[in-house]
Amino acid sequence: MHKKFLVIVIVLILFTALSKAQNDVVFHHITVENGLSQSAVTCIFQDRNGFMWFGTQDGLNRYDGYSFKIFKNNPRDRNSITDNFIYSIYEDKSGTLYFETQSGKLNKYNPVNESFTVVSPDSIDLSDAKMNSVLAIYNDRANIQWSGGLSKETGLKMVNKKTGETKSFMNDPKNHFSLSDNKVYSVLRDKSGTLWVGTFNGLNKFDEE
Repeated sequence: MHKKFLVIVIVLILFTALSKAQNDVVFHHITVENGLSQSAVTCIFQDRNGFMWFGTQDGLNRYDGYSFKIFKNNPRDRNSITDNFIYSIYEDKSGTLYFETQSGKLNKYNPVNESFTVVSPDSIDLSDAKMNSVLAIYNDRANIQWSGGLSKETGLKMVNKKTGETKSFMNDPKNHFSLSDNKVYSVLRDKSGTLWVGTFNGLNKFDEE
């Protein structure tokens, strides 16, 4: 009798621990209240100097780990970015950054005076450039593919190409630490190993521990 009771207790403890582990997925949300220019994060990039760049539908954001620097179009400044809807971010072999906007124009960034110059794609070589765009598909070094989409039912999808394991992360209105929105625009893992997820409703920093 005692052995059966002990087995039942152990099973209950293991089931509770497993349920807790599955429910304790944590996403830290970074929103406009934290300095982000706009909630729809379309592309994410980390440059060779360690800065994180977040393109949104209303401005380009540079993050140094503490605060944001926001770049927006100024009609009276010919050296400002051409428009505020950021589609893609590129970094070429020399470390030069380029930002593609909704207008289709490619903006070359000058870090010395923090200005932008429109360049023709035909005048530069981006064939080997690192990049991130509004299409949310990212393959990390652990052979795991992360993906999203523009549907309200998509969420963040994880596929382990080695084991075949799949997992989905969705927004739960009752859980503040769930994914902030099921429309996922962009995904990137930075040099420190942190996974960033850009959604229609804010930026998410994934705590995988």
